[in-house]
Amino acid sequence: MGTTGLAFYLSNSFSSLMIATVICGLATGMSNPPSYALLSEIALIKFRGAFASIHTMNSNAGWLFAIGVGSLVSFDIFPWMLVIPCILSLFLVWFLVESPLWLLIKDRKSEAIETLVSLRGPDYEFDQEIHELETALDKEKATFLQILKSGTKPMLVLFFLVFFQTSSGTDTVSIYSLIIFSDFEINKHTFALMFQGMVTLGYLLSPLIMLKLNRKPQLVISSCTMATGMVLVGSTAFLPSQFQAIIPIIGVILSGLSYGTGVGSVPYAMMSEIFPQRMKSVGLAVALSAKSILTFVHIKAFPSLRSSVGISNIFFLHAAMLMLSVVFTLLCVPETKDKSVTQLESIFEKNKRKRNSFSRI
Repeated sequence: MGTTGLAFYLSNSFSSLMIATVICGLATGMSNPPSYALLSEIALIKFRGAFASIHTMNSNAGWLFAIGVGSLVSFDIFPWMLVIPCILSLFLVWFLVESPLWLLIKDRKSEAIETLVSLRGPDYEFDQEIHELETALDKEKATFLQILKSGTKPMLVLFFLVFFQTSSGTDTVSIYSLIIFSDFEINKHTFALMFQGMVTLGYLLSPLIMLKLNRKPQLVISSCTMATGMVLVGSTAFLPSQFQAIIPIIGVILSGLSYGTGVGSVPYAMMSEIFPQRMKSVGLAVALSAKSILTFVHIKAFPSLRSSVGISNIFFLHAAMLMLSVVFTLLCVPETKDKSVTQLESIFEKNKRKRNSFSRI
């Protein structure tokens, strides 16, 4: 990533700029899943969701930083500002611990215990956690195809969660904010900063909510409130002139906060909880890749949708997708909060037994 920042600075043609962009994308795609997987594997059960939300908040803070600082400095200076965090990360990565789960998979139990003790403290009773991880790994001893099969259902659930997440409109608004808000009465840069600021604030609040509320109600409530915000922003053109300044502000605040507090954060929290232990890293990588592909599709579709249906109807479409996500969450998404490794391993088996019992009635 640091090299990419320098490449942006040194680019003197469109082709060299595209090469730098490709390198940046590859570096981001290769570094994000491992960091997320490591965080999910070292976190205590109680804090898995909170840590996942904080991890995701960092990316959005980068958006906020780019919009805020990027509008104040020249393009010659901005790439250097991208290099500084990369150098800091390169220095701090040497202090990271290895995943206890990965160490157990590699039959390095003593090192896994040392890692847990260093993370939890010298008085931590690690026996139960090690036993649960070993039990889950023993249960999953199978061929590669069997392991993949065990992850099919969680993969499908997460695919639809990230599909609805990307269909919520946040990525579209983030990328095209200066275009979308150009026709509003308030300055477009103010709107863009307001939206990203609210999303970041929502991510800051989300860990506190996750400690009190289950995953499903948090996702359902945030989807409903974000859909309301999208409708408010989309209806601006149809409102009397005296409301065309205040209503979109309310809609932007409500949409941004709702995304950060649930629509954006809960799917990431569930990524760290829903997969079988042996395929957690693979599952996370596939889920994050699916999100990136879906985000790309939505971003590329925006110009065509804008010319065919108009910006107002795009916001209404996002609201409709959010309400569909509520139905999907209520019917298909399992509750994963505060469940142990053993409970998470059998969560889809329980759902299957319930359906079979119901079918025999």
